[in-house]
Amino acid sequence: MTSDFILIIIVTFGFGDDSQTFQLNFPKASQAECMVDAEKIEQQLPFISIETKCEPTSAFPSNENEVSVST
Repeated sequence: MTSDFILIIIVTFGFGDDSQTFQLNFPKASQAECMVDAEKIEQQLPFISIETKCEPTSAFPSNENEVSVST
């Protein structure tokens, strides 16, 4: 599957120095598909921040040394 965009989801738990953040990346075939999915995911919750953005895959050069984990 070739993807032209990546949906980036940034989740932050807590506030200030006690906060923990992680990022999830999902390939998307088009900017339109990425934007629709981003709007569905972005939420405002107490103690949890969820931010989304769509980036072209050209902004992410492939890194052959990067390790991926399948679950």
